[in-house]
Amino acid sequence: MTASADEAARLAALDRYHIVDTAPEPAFDALTRLAACICTAPMAALSLVEGDRQWFKSKLGLPFDETPRSISFCAHTILRPALLVVADTLNDERFAENPLVTDGPQIRAYAGAPLVTQHGQRLGALSVMDNVPRALDGEQRALLRILADEAMRQLDLRRAVHDASQPVRNRLELILNAAGEGICGLDETGRVIFINPAATHMLGYGSEALSGENFHLLVHHSCADGSPYPGARCSLTTVLRPGQTRKAGDDVFCRKDGTPLPVGYVSTPMVDADQPAGAVIAFHDVTDERRTERALRDSVRRLRLIIDAVPSSIAYGDSSQRYRFNNRACETRFGLARNEIRGRHVREMLGDSAFESVRRHQETVLRGREVSFESRAASRTGGDARHTSTSLIPDISAQGRVQGYIALVNDITARVRVEQDLERFFNVPLHLMCVAGTDGYFKRLNPAFEALLGYSEQELLIRPFLHFVHPRDRHATIEELGRISAGAATKQFENRYRCRDGSYRWLSWATFPVVDEGLVYAMALEITDRKRATLKRRARTRDAGDGAGLRDCD
Repeated sequence: MTASADEAARLAALDRYHIVDTAPEPAFDALTRLAACICTAPMAALSLVEGDRQWFKSKLGLPFDETPRSISFCAHTILRPALLVVADTLNDERFAENPLVTDGPQIRAYAGAPLVTQHGQRLGALSVMDNVPRALDGEQRALLRILADEAMRQLDLRRAVHDASQPVRNRLELILNAAGEGICGLDETGRVIFINPAATHMLGYGSEALSGENFHLLVHHSCADGSPYPGARCSLTTVLRPGQTRKAGDDVFCRKDGTPLPVGYVSTPMVDADQPAGAVIAFHDVTDERRTERALRDSVRRLRLIIDAVPSSIAYGDSSQRYRFNNRACETRFGLARNEIRGRHVREMLGDSAFESVRRHQETVLRGREVSFESRAASRTGGDARHTSTSLIPDISAQGRVQGYIALVNDITARVRVEQDLERFFNVPLHLMCVAGTDGYFKRLNPAFEALLGYSEQELLIRPFLHFVHPRDRHATIEELGRISAGAATKQFENRYRCRDGSYRWLSWATFPVVDEGLVYAMALEITDRKRATLKRRARTRDAGDGAGLRDCD
């Protein structure tokens, strides 16, 4: 099949899902939020790619509902069955000049898993995005793929429900022409006086075989478990006496071959001169509905497995701040079983002190606003106090009422301790330490730079670092930066940096590049006095010492 034929088939498959330009749905929004949570990303989307645009069925952190296909990241994702990961969009020629990168949301990192049908057609993608260059670890990639597969299952399930309901709607429109649902008319004694082809097809009888027969005794004589169903209790024919409509959504008729037929039905009395004259039974096969219900239960089970596999503590609190749902990580956090957490108040679980410290955030989310914060509190299970990062997401009904909220809690104690250790190390005053970019700018500097060169940190950050390098050293510095950008670490490189007073200081550099992030971690020693002494010794040994060596110190 040609590429154009493949694309036509893909677009036809997308049309069959009847999903584009529909309203947001909780099932898809939950997957989008879960993807963002798992990948710790500020932006996420479930997108579907049409002929000339990509449209978001669900989104988080994005200000628009669609984009032209020409600038869509997902248009690239659907070209391959595997995950598409772009750690730094500025270093990828496909996206470096994309307006979604240079403007708008300023996407610097992207990861997307295609939504693949059973026939291999890729309709769109579940993706996460960040404003800073980064990559996903192996677990995050695997979970993103699982979530994309679950999104596809939800699309298939939605389509199945849509397709199953379409025949029902058609049958209702064709009732007068005896097409659609099984329709059977009974006289006042419960005998069949009319039955349509749909009913005879489902029951396996011909219309002649049913005409005049007692409907209950023929097709409704047994319960679902096979036990006898007394006619006196038959809800189909009891409408003949009080003249009230009866409905059942889960009953069983018996086919001619003896096999059960799961049905739902409505039995409506026919009234003549205020007296019951019979009944009309409209019934349908609910086999597909039961299959769909089983699929929904399986889907809920899979989602439970996925949520339990997430290392973040996830819980749902109602509007009265009582827990109604939690995952396994939440059980570990509190040291309690699931049934011991459910129904308990947040204050009871956190303790008075910790609850008061986050109370304003609880009140904010119950007003309908999402909130994120970091906090430190004593561990409920004992041990040192723990640092946590928490996001509270309101659950707002279609009527705009806050029904509760989702709490996503990550233990960031290890990260905080590492950051504190790094901060202490970074601010050691004996060495100049920095983080620079391969774009030629400093990203972070320790106070030693300001103390040595006399410039403020802001002055050093807003200009390319070559601006401060001695003109005679710039060429060598550019060459060394090229080697570093290619992944080579520097053990020793010397150049001169200009001070605010116009003088220059010799610095000896050691660097370690992180190529994927476009960053260079560097440390420098100030060696001006040592350099001057070395050049003086060299000058004294020259036959024609004209002082050039000393001038090179400046």
